[in-house]
Amino acid sequence: MVTEADALAAAEAFLTAGAPIRARRHGGGRIHDSFVVDCATADGMRRCLLQRINNRVFPDVAGLMRNVEVVLAQLAAADRNDQPDATASARLKLVASREGGSWTCDLLGRAWRAYEFVEETRVVERVDQTWQAFEAGRAFGRFQRAMSALSPERLVTTIPDFHHTPKRLEALRRVCADDVARRVSGAADVLDRVERHVWLAPVIQSGLDDGRFPVRVVHNDAKITNVLFDAALPKAVCVTDFDTVMPGSPLHDVGDMLRTMTSRHTEDDPDASQVHVAPDLLEALLRGYILEAGALLTAAEIEALPLCGAVIAFEQAVRFLSDHLAGDVYYPVDAPGRNLLRARIQIAQTEALLAHRVRMRILIDRFLAEGQGDGAGAVST
Repeated sequence: MVTEADALAAAEAFLTAGAPIRARRHGGGRIHDSFVVDCATADGMRRCLLQRINNRVFPDVAGLMRNVEVVLAQLAAADRNDQPDATASARLKLVASREGGSWTCDLLGRAWRAYEFVEETRVVERVDQTWQAFEAGRAFGRFQRAMSALSPERLVTTIPDFHHTPKRLEALRRVCADDVARRVSGAADVLDRVERHVWLAPVIQSGLDDGRFPVRVVHNDAKITNVLFDAALPKAVCVTDFDTVMPGSPLHDVGDMLRTMTSRHTEDDPDASQVHVAPDLLEALLRGYILEAGALLTAAEIEALPLCGAVIAFEQAVRFLSDHLAGDVYYPVDAPGRNLLRARIQIAQTEALLAHRVRMRILIDRFLAEGQGDGAGAVST
């Protein structure tokens, strides 16, 4: 386990604003170990966000960090050229290592990086209010708009087949056949529900494969905890976590937003029967996203929008279920059966989103017809 003392020692390898004096574990991310480091300066305390990069999930750390550098440069260019209301100072900035790079290794071979801490911001763990859904939709729409000028060929694929839903389904079937943890019989109800929705698996991937959907640079992890909000005002400041920014489809990002931001529950809530789609959150999210990115989408992408949330929820159900059946080897759990519960939540979310397809079609067509103008004032706080 990486300790706060480890983090404080690692911070010495970076050109922080001042001398690192304290490190505290930060956030509840499932992948990296994150710490806030206090640095003493002549003008007071400054902070940075220090992360131990999980090189089991991201074995090509050099490629990962090159991607992050390219994405940050593209966001800064978009700030200058296209988005005067979202200045570069509000974006995450890397802190250089003393070796001059964007990351470093300690004596144990652990990879570390540091960002300047974005002060006067906060993270929302769960969407409760319509303005949060609207602002998050806008934030990821702006991000896609900024990335639209970036060639996908400039980025390496940090996690191959990350949103390749058919391959995720194939992996589940292999895990079921092996049944190494002897858990298949106890998951029969979820497996049955997965089988009823296998038609969703190729919806996005087949469009990428046959060229109906263009390959674009997208975030690939578009959830509410990857948006920083202003600490005092009801607005999003910037999108964070660029580790999975790579070639893909905007449908992946919209699908993840629909999966995670249209219900007032989390994927760890204990009661799958309470899963629902909140109409006010759904409308606010789609309005915010289309306001910013609707003009980027092709007719084929627009046609697929009402299904993309169900596709990504289905994919996440398959991933949680696969991990449960394999013995909980990827997603951390606090109790046996946690990943099975998460799978039940996600398959319930799949079904809830499918029930709202017609409503989504109506909303999407309406917001596209409204164009790039009004809409912000229609979302209440």
